[in-house]
Amino acid sequence: MGSFKRIGATAGLVLVNLITAQLKGTNQNVNTILGSATPVLPADSKLYTWNAAGQKYDNAQFAGGDNKWYDLQTGTESTVTVAPGQAFFIQVAGTADVTLTLVGEVPTFPVAVSVVNGLGFYGDPAPVSQNIATNLFPIADGDHLYTWNVASQSWNSFLLGAGPTSGGPGWFDPSAGTEVFVVPAIGQGFAVTHAGTSTWNRTFTIQ
Repeated sequence: MGSFKRIGATAGLVLVNLITAQLKGTNQNVNTILGSATPVLPADSKLYTWNAAGQKYDNAQFAGGDNKWYDLQTGTESTVTVAPGQAFFIQVAGTADVTLTLVGEVPTFPVAVSVVNGLGFYGDPAPVSQNIATNLFPIADGDHLYTWNVASQSWNSFLLGAGPTSGGPGWFDPSAGTEVFVVPAIGQGFAVTHAGTSTWNRTFTIQ
């Protein structure tokens, strides 16, 4: 089945969107999972994935204007994969909003999402909008969580993590000291700097 995420562009601007794909396809290649867009993503739209091991962005993939992604370096069809629980940036060229159709099935739960030491890009692998702390995303003291502001094209102010022995697990506004419930919209990604390596064992019951 398909899931939909509207990604936008405004007149005169190329907008960057941080999204996630919750579905499991016949394979996880971006040309399978990100199967089509309406209207077709303009040529030279870009896709950026994060290399957690190297702590840097992978080579950009670009849209060919034919509902396919290509490797920016070689010009051949992309071999990049995106898995449930992983977030990535799409930069939309042109001036029209685009509805991206995600192709696949809801994965079998529980889904194990590796949370890396350092910066990682994540999304809820379940196709719902729920509190990630309640759903046991691993939070350690001093972790930082960032969400992307599409309107300003910048990161929102970070939230500070508190582990189970420090009043958590949860995310807190570091200036106000108040807890903030992080409830990403369906298809919305987020970024976390995490101390150590952990696993998010996400459970979900399909109704």
